[in-house]
Amino acid sequence: ESTSSYQYDSLGRRVAKQSEIKGHTDHKRFLWQGLRMLREKSPGQSSLYLYEPGSYAPLARVDEKEGEVENKVYYFHTDQIGTPLEMTDAEGQIVWQAKYRAWG
Repeated sequence: ESTSSYQYDSLGRRVAKQSEIKGHTDHKRFLWQGLRMLREKSPGQSSLYLYEPGSYAPLARVDEKEGEVENKVYYFHTDQIGTPLEMTDAEGQIVWQAKYRAWG
């Protein structure tokens, strides 16, 4: 069993998430630049999001982990309106994929 709780700011942006899964608690903070999520932070790791200039369409995510020398970079592949469809790693392997329906 798992439970999660969320916190939102006055603009409706998610700023925190706390999840408990099998007795383990995970805390995550979300940092924003306007209406674009700039960074996700958890103890020991952080993800930075990069966007097309003047747009909300994501280009890449850079993952930083404590104790690791190199960051991992992942690339977003979007449709014509900037909705993420896939994410690939530096070798071009799909690491995340989404399928959308007419109503979400």
